[in-house]
Amino acid sequence: MLGCQTILKRLLPGLLTLLFAAFSFTGCGRMTDTSGLTGLWILNEADNSSFLIPDSLVEDNRLSLRLDPGGSGVIEGVSAEGRILWRYEDGTVYLRAGSTALSGIVEGSELILQSEDETRLHFVREDKSRTSEEQDSTMEEAFLGSWYGWWKIEDSQGQMPVTWYDCCAVFETQEDGSVLMTLWDEDGSRTEPLSQVRFKPEEDAMVSLSGYFASMEIRGGQWLLTESDPAILIPDIDHNAEGENFRATVYMRRWGQSWSSTPAEQRPFYYEDWYLPLLKQKAEMPDQIPWQRLEAKRERPAQ
Repeated sequence: MLGCQTILKRLLPGLLTLLFAAFSFTGCGRMTDTSGLTGLWILNEADNSSFLIPDSLVEDNRLSLRLDPGGSGVIEGVSAEGRILWRYEDGTVYLRAGSTALSGIVEGSELILQSEDETRLHFVREDKSRTSEEQDSTMEEAFLGSWYGWWKIEDSQGQMPVTWYDCCAVFETQEDGSVLMTLWDEDGSRTEPLSQVRFKPEEDAMVSLSGYFASMEIRGGQWLLTESDPAILIPDIDHNAEGENFRATVYMRRWGQSWSSTPAEQRPFYYEDWYLPLLKQKAEMPDQIPWQRLEAKRERPAQ
């Protein structure tokens, strides 16, 4: 890495240098990646109501952002680069480099960030001319790690009640290159999961190879997981095994993410009792949901 002053002098000549002059690429507190926005973003347009930013200047400097898993990354120009920190929360992207902060949104295929002087930077995802191996890796990275949410039972034709449960999940890479999802709810634990399914990362989805959900076998190609940023949704699971017939849905967000923008009735049942205290402590996800030690059993309304 080049020194801070060298980066500031060489990163972007002319006007774009002014836009990023405050970027002192020094260490600062690590922020958490709670999204699926990882990858390379290329600046293709910049605008400001007070002055003109020529397209040629943007093109000549070839500014890019690389958003890495875990909330770190790199900003890079023609001749220099520097470290950044970033996070995604409640629909907003926050990016920080030293004492400089930007924020913005994702609109379609564009990441739009705005600085304090109201300059807007429009980034687009890296061109799809990547190898299939690189694409697989990106899809895998979008899922790896810890997740928290709920799963619910509907249209039950057996003994299973029509209700919903808090659940946790971990996605881990296996030696054979597959990704193993281990999912447990409050009646189980990581060592006694509700579901374990192996997936193969492909270009646009995680494709099931084998596994189970409750008492039902999950076969190759039966489940296709596509990340609905920043959540995982597994809808319309048609469970029909061992005399238990019901329809199920799983909805999870990354561990460590606030659900404040989600209506209260759509949050996990023990969100405030269990999850929020751990969120404030920035604690890692435990292997069991200790619902017995929370409030007394409450009647669970069907969601």
